[in-house]
Amino acid sequence: MKLDETKRVKGMRARFLLVVFCMVFVLLIAVLDRAEIPPEPQCSSIEIEKGWIYRDTEGNCRKITVLNGKLNTPAGETIRLENKLPQTVHSGMFLCFRSSQQSVRVLVDEKQIYEYDTSDLRLFSRATPSAWNFVPISQESAGKTVAIETVSPYKQSSGQLNRVFFGPYSEVELYIINSQLPQFIISLFIMIMAVFFFFLSLWLKKTKDIGNILDSLCLFILLVGIWVFSESKMPPVVSGLSMMEPSITFFVLFLMPMPYADYMSCRLHPRHQKALSLLFYAAFTNTVVCTLIQICGAADMIELLPAAHVMLILTAGYTLTALVYDRYTAGGNGDILEFTGLMILFLCGVVELGFFYRNDLEDTGTLVPLGILVYLILISGSAVRNLLRRTARTEELSRELQDSRVKLMVGQIQPHFIYNTLGAIQAYIMKSPNTAYKMVQDFSDYLRANIQSITRTDPILFSEELKHIRAYTDIELVRFRNRIQVVYEIGPKDFLILPLTVQPLVENAIKHGLCKQPEGGILWIRTLEEEKNYLVIVEDNGIGFDVSEIMGEKDNFGLMNIQKRLKSQMGAEVKIESAPGKGTRATVTIPRDFLGGGYIYKNNTCR
Repeated sequence: MKLDETKRVKGMRARFLLVVFCMVFVLLIAVLDRAEIPPEPQCSSIEIEKGWIYRDTEGNCRKITVLNGKLNTPAGETIRLENKLPQTVHSGMFLCFRSSQQSVRVLVDEKQIYEYDTSDLRLFSRATPSAWNFVPISQESAGKTVAIETVSPYKQSSGQLNRVFFGPYSEVELYIINSQLPQFIISLFIMIMAVFFFFLSLWLKKTKDIGNILDSLCLFILLVGIWVFSESKMPPVVSGLSMMEPSITFFVLFLMPMPYADYMSCRLHPRHQKALSLLFYAAFTNTVVCTLIQICGAADMIELLPAAHVMLILTAGYTLTALVYDRYTAGGNGDILEFTGLMILFLCGVVELGFFYRNDLEDTGTLVPLGILVYLILISGSAVRNLLRRTARTEELSRELQDSRVKLMVGQIQPHFIYNTLGAIQAYIMKSPNTAYKMVQDFSDYLRANIQSITRTDPILFSEELKHIRAYTDIELVRFRNRIQVVYEIGPKDFLILPLTVQPLVENAIKHGLCKQPEGGILWIRTLEEEKNYLVIVEDNGIGFDVSEIMGEKDNFGLMNIQKRLKSQMGAEVKIESAPGKGTRATVTIPRDFLGGGYIYKNNTCR
């Protein structure tokens, strides 16, 4: 068998080396078999940079040296730029420029040849959407004066100057696509990340907390991708979505803080959950209020952008502070990848906003998208790493719980209890066969319940656990007869509990509480129903003990195991109250509504 395994391993290595050799050989052939690439086509499109004149409403003129800035003009004022067309205009030539929330008119020798104005058709906004304008220029227009008039109802967009291109439609479009390609590729990469996390969250839906983290992260990344995509300013032939400009672009800025705050509330220490919840609802309120303001016509989203910027800065600033606090002052639990990524994004955002507002709200550049890309890569790596850690921890916890069930079962079936029970059965066979028969049945039920607890991980009805308890106490009542009494005060019994969690408490009460005092005592087993919880109470009037001392002993493994299982799987609590000479009271508090194990437990039902 060992020889066969050695041959198999050697065969695998040989096949791997063969594949590597083939890859190297193919790569070598590809390098040696070089060929010249075809010559690049000569693009006849040109950017018209010089000769532009700005004519104000009073007829005054001044030269414009750079068509990539902003004139200081009030909202609603028409901006008129004039220039001379080339002396030679071929067939199929276009004048191309981008308008930013502006209505556009193009005139040649004061004759209108193009108009783009949809402001009257908008339901909630006052401006014509941002767009690339391709204006056909006829051959007869050669050498004539062309005028571009733009007007916007917004202070932010009024007076915005954009670059102007001239050439064949396909070549101008290709030039624009190439110039905007980096940001467009970034947006596609971000959306691919969102799709990846979406499918990952579907795969991990069984784990409720992990699924919530990935859902929020996926939504946040998707919103970021939409914003970067809309800001890439691609021509319609690539984007195909004119509605991306401008409404969705602004709405996603308002929405971004919500999934991000939700994501960070799951990622950061619980101490930050209250503040992040406040940020979440503040972002929600901000979005609703600003949307209502736009619907009512008081102001549009573009005019309310500072409100979105404030929420983004507050959310990112608080998160950055929380990460620093967790890492350096609260035990070093902060995530270095997330901290580094957020710091880079925060700095990029501050610098970009500084340029944005200093240049009278000029269009966003590429600094923020690059910062976003770096940040998303780092938090994605952090999320995957933490996911793997959590999965490994879950598997480890599952193994620990399985081991604890085995240890608990073995610990519960003590050899002396088996011997004593079998001895009692033997003694009653001759003098009281009915009693012996009943003890055999109870002992069988007791053993069956203990063994089944090894493989049963889901909660069971308390009525089933009660059968196990009765089987055990019936055996002890026969063994100890007049020394112990068991009083059942059972109220509700159709709620759920983990198997082998109450029976050990009953056994401890009899073994360590009642049987250690010569006169024995009474054991009470009660169930109660409260508004939010079910209570199971096991109480005895035995010798009692000092709780602070007994909880630290190694012999108390069974009780600690019960507490751990109930807390981790059901969110239940076990409270022990005792004092020497005053008996012991164990209270199990089980929430009426809880999630666990892939089941929903509510109102005494399991779905």
